[in-house]
Parts: sequence; structure tokens; C-alpha cells
Amino acid sequence: MADHLLYAAFGKAVDSCMEKDESIVLVTSDTARDLCVYDLRDKYPGRVLDAGIAEQHAVSMASGLALSGMKPIVATYARFLTRAYEQIYNQLTERTQVVYVGSLAGPLPPEGPGISHEAREDGAFLEVEGRVVIHRHVARACDFFHGLIYLHQAYLFIYSLVK
Repeated sequence: MADHLLYAAFGKAVDSCMEKDESIVLVTSDTARDLCVYDLRDKYPGRVLDAGIAEQHAVSMASGLALSGMKPIVATYARFLTRAYEQIYNQLTERTQVVYVGSLAGPLPPEGPGISHEAREDGAFLEVEGRVVIHRHVARACDFFHGLIYLHQAYLFIYSLVK
């Protein structure tokens, strides 16, 4: 199966940012293959971490990394990122910078992974911070992601392309 166009663009953007800035660390939750960042663990040893299916742990780990001066990116499915709301809230009170990436946001196509992975609430639970970015379009996606990741400025929710 071919890579999802938005995820491939995301993977390229993360690679580019990690190449330019050694303080960027990627934390996934068993989503590295789906988000086209799996090969980065070999390219950047010790800077691509997988928390498994433990989003709360991933966010707590990212928070600690941010406190130590690193620039973490947490990438998982949007639906499961809500499990870590308390940890995200705590991270925000520390005034550290963490980029949260929620993939499979919004309605999913019938051939998708199923309703258990669908995030209809999207970024609404993080809007209190006022930095939620929803991305739906493939055109210029790599540049768009690169800017957000490198500047560490937003929560990013990647919509599947529903026809």
C-alpha cells in the first residue's frame, strides 16, 4: 500500500527539521510506520523514541525532554491523544514547547482503520491554548509541516482525505 500523501509530507518535514536541529526529538505511540517516520530511528539514534500504546507516557516523556531543553514532537492518532489531556495540561503550565501531532483526525473513510480510531472532536480539547492547526490539504504540505515543527508553534491535526 502506498504511503498517505500527508503522512509522507509529515515524515519528510520531521526528517528535515531533525537534520537541521539536534535538539528536536520525536516521540511516537506505535505510529512511526503509519506517519512515515519509522526509518528516522536509524538515521537519528536516540532521538526517535516510541512509547508504545501509552499516550500519557509519551506526553510525560516529551514534557521532561522539553524541561531539559529538547524540542519534542509527540505524534500519535488524534483519537488517542485525548487520553493524555491531563499530561498536556500539566506540560502547558510548565510553559515548555511541545508539538503535538494528531493523525487520523476527523471523519475517516469507510476503508479506514475503523470507528475506534476516528476523532470527531479533533483539536477542540486543545483549543483553550489557541494554537490548534488543522491541516487537510496535500499541496505544499511538507513546507507547512516544516514551518510548524521547526518553530514549535502549534498542535497539528492531520485529516485523512475523505472523498
